[in-house]
Amino acid sequence: MTTIATWDRDTLARRRDDLLAVYAEAMQVSPASAKNRRQILSSHLDRKGLQVVAALDDDELVGIGYGYLGAPGQWWHDQVREVLSIEASLTWLDGAFEVFEFPVRPAAQGRGLGRRLLAPLPERADSRPPPPRWWARAAGRCGPTGGP
Repeated sequence: MTTIATWDRDTLARRRDDLLAVYAEAMQVSPASAKNRRQILSSHLDRKGLQVVAALDDDELVGIGYGYLGAPGQWWHDQVREVLSIEASLTWLDGAFEVFEFPVRPAAQGRGLGRRLLAPLPERADSRPPPPRWWARAAGRCGPTGGP
């Protein structure tokens, strides 16, 4: 039976190789390629507002979702900022929660686990919903090779 657990940054740091193994399997990349993301993951451990939700079968990690509060100078924040007006940027980027990863092992996919991982993560640091148009515009220009 899969359980959902909240992890703190220390648990994520200890289990980062587990996350990278799930990432490799879910994204169908080599374990060596996934391990190249270790430095990126390590840099996220100090991000403001870090929240982590893990899906576990016993103690085996089968999926994970995590994110943090975006800020100027961070890759995604700056990509989105480029396609927004100054007014929209001030309205929507301040306090935005960025979901960075939420891979699920292929054997565990198709059972709603991704939704269960995303549900506890906030969309914002406050109660404003994100506008769907800028998400689509920003995501459209940042395809599989468009960022880290």
